[in-house]
Amino acid sequence: MIKYELVIIVRPDLSDKEVNSVDNDMQDKIKLYAKITKSECIGKKKMAYEIKKFKEGYYFVYDFEVEENKTQEAISETERYCRITDDIIKFITIKQD
Repeated sequence: MIKYELVIIVRPDLSDKEVNSVDNDMQDKIKLYAKITKSECIGKKKMAYEIKKFKEGYYFVYDFEVEENKTQEAISETERYCRITDDIIKFITIKQD
């Protein structure tokens, strides 16, 4: 199993219900390919620089494990989902040691 961490920043102008929906949808997408070991909402934070005209955002961190033969598909599909979801303004996937 290969461990990854995904951090997403969600638009700050969404309601709590919409933010929870984005979180649940992201977890569902990850669970299609991997096992989530940790999911954490860090909360609404000010960003170091403006992204898509937003100065703050809701930060979410997901740690997950992927089987070696599914790694490429898992990462490409979760990142594709982040790109096409308008409510996610920034994301990064990091391979953990």
